[in-house]
Amino acid sequence: IEEQARTEGDSVVLLSAFQDSRFFGPRVRRRYRRLGEHCALVGALGVGLATTPEPGVRGASLALTDPLCGEWAVCLVGPYITAAFAGKDLGDSGPDDERRFDFVISHDRDLVIAATHSMMTRLAVD
Repeated sequence: IEEQARTEGDSVVLLSAFQDSRFFGPRVRRRYRRLGEHCALVGALGVGLATTPEPGVRGASLALTDPLCGEWAVCLVGPYITAAFAGKDLGDSGPDDERRFDFVISHDRDLVIAATHSMMTRLAVD
């Protein structure tokens, strides 16, 4: 979905929820900074994330009680494409690469727009 955002360019909105700022590490930061250079709006949400976690990326620090804290999500909305990935953490406590999630991928425009809107209401506003 992130690659689709990059290729679609300046007419798309890409919002992602990372659960916690520790999952918005150096590699992800670089990728989102580059996305922020090409997309109309790029946002990142997670516990402890800054309002501008990278240049060109709007951020939101989620409260520990926010339902998004238990999910990973990537939503893309553009004039020709909509896509969303949402994964619900199953609560494993092992290494990150062994954690399990229930997930869904959707291209249903109304559903993706609703999910994107829900995430957008949490973003920092200038």
